[in-house]
Amino acid sequence: MEKIEKIYRENVKYIIPLIVVVAICAKLIQHLYLPEKYYFDNNRILRMINDSKFYARWPNSYEIAANFFRSINIFHFTTMLEWSLFLGLIFNSLFIMLFLKNKGLDLKQIIFALMCTGILNIYIYNVGKDSIQLLFFILIFIVIHLNISKILKVIGCFAILCWEGSFYRNYYTIIAFLFLAVIFGVCWLRRKHKKINLINGILIFLTLYIIVYAFLGVASVIVPKEYNEVMVCKEQTTQLGGRYYHR
Repeated sequence: MEKIEKIYRENVKYIIPLIVVVAICAKLIQHLYLPEKYYFDNNRILRMINDSKFYARWPNSYEIAANFFRSINIFHFTTMLEWSLFLGLIFNSLFIMLFLKNKGLDLKQIIFALMCTGILNIYIYNVGKDSIQLLFFILIFIVIHLNISKILKVIGCFAILCWEGSFYRNYYTIIAFLFLAVIFGVCWLRRKHKKINLINGILIFLTLYIIVYAFLGVASVIVPKEYNEVMVCKEQTTQLGGRYYHR
């Protein structure tokens, strides 16, 4: 057992240079091979940052994202490549530090981490809404790993989601309450079924499925605006991007 743990700890040392290599390859793929249609949101926000006339055309979360990146643009970046390399350097360094604090990784975890590194560098570590969303998830990650009670962790994660929903993405208010509903549902099921077998597993899945759909049904009545955002936000964005690149 100690020998296996030692191997896992040594694997952390090897994953760092691999992360660097994968990150560089991902950025090369992004900027040399992928067409701009995959980054219509990012290009839109970049134009809002650089062009004041274009700025007023896309309010709400686009406006917030543009304001955020404009406020941190101390190096006066104007291109997607500059932002991509800058954000890639920051986020990759952050996650490398997290890996260094990890006690060890097995082969499956290393493969998963490298795959995530590639995807994140291609699609997330750019000027855009998703990189800001990642910051909220990092805050939640920090809360989860604080040395506090589980109840306080749940309250902290719920508060972060509500805070995001209050000014950035409104539908995250629904996600916050859905998070609470699922947490309470899981806790209740764990008390009721201490031993998990196939039948209990199916019952737990069906119960959570019912909880999610019941919650969404209630949300559609109480907060219809936020509910509609949850249901159609990605579809609307894709349609806008398709019209933008095929007109």
